[in-house]
Amino acid sequence: MLIGQSARVTVSETVEVLSAGPISLDHVWTAETGAGDGVEVDWLELPGESDVPTGFADTIDTLTFQTSGHLQGLFTLSRQLEVRCTAANLAGVTVLLGLTSEAGNSPTSLFVQCFDQPQEVEVPDQANLWLMRHPNCLNPVTGNYDVGPCADPKAGRGWLRIDEVGSAIADAEGLGAYEKQVKFDHKLVNLKVEDAGFLGSTGRSVNCTMTIVTENWIMFGCVSTGSQQGPVNPGPVTLSTISVYPASDLVERIRPTKDSGVVTTLLDENCEWADTQGNPMLGMVNGGLVPVCGDATLTIRMLEGDVNLDCNVDVLDEQGIAFRYGSSFGLVLYDKFFDLEPSAGDSDIDVKDLQFVFGRDGSSCQRQIPDQPPSPPIP
Repeated sequence: MLIGQSARVTVSETVEVLSAGPISLDHVWTAETGAGDGVEVDWLELPGESDVPTGFADTIDTLTFQTSGHLQGLFTLSRQLEVRCTAANLAGVTVLLGLTSEAGNSPTSLFVQCFDQPQEVEVPDQANLWLMRHPNCLNPVTGNYDVGPCADPKAGRGWLRIDEVGSAIADAEGLGAYEKQVKFDHKLVNLKVEDAGFLGSTGRSVNCTMTIVTENWIMFGCVSTGSQQGPVNPGPVTLSTISVYPASDLVERIRPTKDSGVVTTLLDENCEWADTQGNPMLGMVNGGLVPVCGDATLTIRMLEGDVNLDCNVDVLDEQGIAFRYGSSFGLVLYDKFFDLEPSAGDSDIDVKDLQFVFGRDGSSCQRQIPDQPPSPPIP
């Protein structure tokens, strides 16, 4: 039996009743493993039981078995165990679990092999994506302010790069291919998914051209060829990256006021890993799925008080809102974008709006005043 962190096991024994009429059978099970071998075993309570011992060296005795009526024949007795792998490094932990029934003819051994549970998660799993008019830096190729080489892809200023990180890639054949489906709201974000290089790190050729892109999801898959073994790594290691770009019209639909923005989740589904022969890798479930396939929740927002959208609150923002001081709805100078306090707006730009910006002087997307953490996933 192969297990990750834990597994439930049902052990059964068939008993033949030869005599007619109701009988009772005292039935004793014992589960034993060597101390310190990285595996623990607990009995699980079955319906009708009130006292179940714990620990792998305990026994369950005087379990009464009652036949129904005056029947002869074969009857099956079952017990459930929970087997847990507790070693610090699960890879390679193997145990012979001894199971003994007093009513049986001979003891039985269960071969247990532990492994770290494979995971593929998105890092970060919660993040702010800050709206900017000129994201980050000057692109030396185009001469425009955009997502050029000097941008910090993890900062979320104008765009954000998410690493899809895998762990417990431990199959003897090595990783030969992987696939995932990323679902998103196209009215809020656009995505670009790319291989990060780990699949071809042993020298195998990698092909990701079979990727399917639709309006609301991307099916991204990569295969590899070559005589080299596929890569193996306990992780964490980056398999692929997702570049997230906000919809361009969001800068017209959101204001830099308190708790503004929109929360959206990138759903990472159907993560699959296969070895170099196309077989599901060690630890896969349901025909090849990675047991843990994590999502990422993004808060698309503006830095509070950042009226010129450069990810800093400074004298430029203060001058920008001071210029409109005293204006109200119906006047040419009034602009709802600068109507920051209260959050819903009150159709004028007064001292509360000025203080909202002046009170955040020195704030930036890296160090917000006050703190503006990303929102958790919406249930």
